[in-house]
Amino acid sequence: MKKQLLISVLWCTLLAVFIAGCLCFWLTGGFPGLSGSGTKQYIICPEQIHLEDRQPGSEEIVTFYLVNLSKKEISVVGEDSSCSCAFSENIPITAPPKGTAEIKMRVRFPKNKPTYDQYVSFMVAGSKYLEMAPVRITASVAVPSDPAAETETDPQDAAISGEESSDEPVEQNRSEE
Repeated sequence: MKKQLLISVLWCTLLAVFIAGCLCFWLTGGFPGLSGSGTKQYIICPEQIHLEDRQPGSEEIVTFYLVNLSKKEISVVGEDSSCSCAFSENIPITAPPKGTAEIKMRVRFPKNKPTYDQYVSFMVAGSKYLEMAPVRITASVAVPSDPAAETETDPQDAAISGEESSDEPVEQNRSEE
């Protein structure tokens, strides 16, 4: 009789633990301390931005979006960039539950390189985690040609092309002939 009572108590305890675990999973979206069984709490999009034909030394503001998929607030509390040429305009920023927030990044393009390629990692904080979410910004930059080479004109080339030189001694020589 005592053995049957002990088995019944054990089964009731196991059933209560199982029900409590299911209730906890249902209310919180996962078990405390465990990731939510592969479900993402947020998305940062786009993960990569490519900008075409930017001017050397110019700046531009690039926008990323923090999409909150959870039932609690999520914040971007900081960023880590691969150089000082990309920095945030509005961090820290919070996205409400099931909402979206815009993350603004100021990007300064190089003066002497034909490409721009930087990684930025956003520090995303939820109620029980702090994660790094990487994004990438790339661009094509129009490198200026040497302005001295464009302004200098060979007098022989100008004579062949039919252009007159603005050099006064040449004008005097032509008028004397």
